[in-house]
Amino acid sequence: MRFLGHLKSRIGLPEVDVEIHDEEPLHNFLTRLANRVPELKSIINSRDLQNEYLILVNDVDVNVYGEIDNAVVKNEDTITIIPIAHGGSI
Repeated sequence: MRFLGHLKSRIGLPEVDVEIHDEEPLHNFLTRLANRVPELKSIINSRDLQNEYLILVNDVDVNVYGEIDNAVVKNEDTITIIPIAHGGSI
C-alpha cells in the first residue's frame, strides 16, 4: 500500500505492507487498512473517498471497474492512494 502527497506526511510512512488472503474486495481491504492505520480512518470512511482521492490498483484507476465495490485485490497487488490535489515530490 503506497501513499502519495499529503497522505505520506500525515501517516508518516510512504507505504505499509498489508497481507491479502487470496482475493478480497478493495472496500474490505481499505476497511482493514483503516483499522491498522488510524490516521486513514476518516479518509477511508468518507463518502467522498473516490471523489477526493485517486485509488490505483497496479497503477490502474479503480474507476475503470465502476464502483469501488467492484474492484478486487490480490496479495501481490500494489494499491496506491493519491489525493486529487497533489503535487511536489513523490
